[in-house]
Amino acid sequence: MDKELRTELRQAVLLSRFRSTQPTRSHRKYISYKSIAAFVNLSVYEVQHICRKALLPTKAVTAKMRERILTWEHIDFLLSPKTLELWAGYTMKERVKYFHRRFLDKRIAITSLRRLYLQNKIKRKKVRQEKVMPTAARENFTENCRKALQAIE
Repeated sequence: MDKELRTELRQAVLLSRFRSTQPTRSHRKYISYKSIAAFVNLSVYEVQHICRKALLPTKAVTAKMRERILTWEHIDFLLSPKTLELWAGYTMKERVKYFHRRFLDKRIAITSLRRLYLQNKIKRKKVRQEKVMPTAARENFTENCRKALQAIE
């Protein structure tokens, strides 16, 4: 069932039961679950579930919850090849720390980051890490190689 059809069925059930799409516990019940189920073509249990769920109080989104909800911008950043390459040598704990430093208003748990990687089939072995030799060390290495070659000749 697509989302639009489900919302229409939900509204039909609630309007027939309570004559309101946003009922409260004090609303009067006008029709039984069985009667609603017959004309909406759902089971009695599905109608009952819709009605009871509508009567439950909704939780207000707190600042802490808002801080943990990631948008596509954050997910794209975490899954981008550039980020994965830069963070290749870091542990999950360090990655979470660097994510919070980049996005100060957002937080992510280690398990959530791990779950995000698993859902998108990102494995640690997939990200190849290349060790870059510093320029001073490279110059020293090439100089030692030349000296060794000259000693052999």
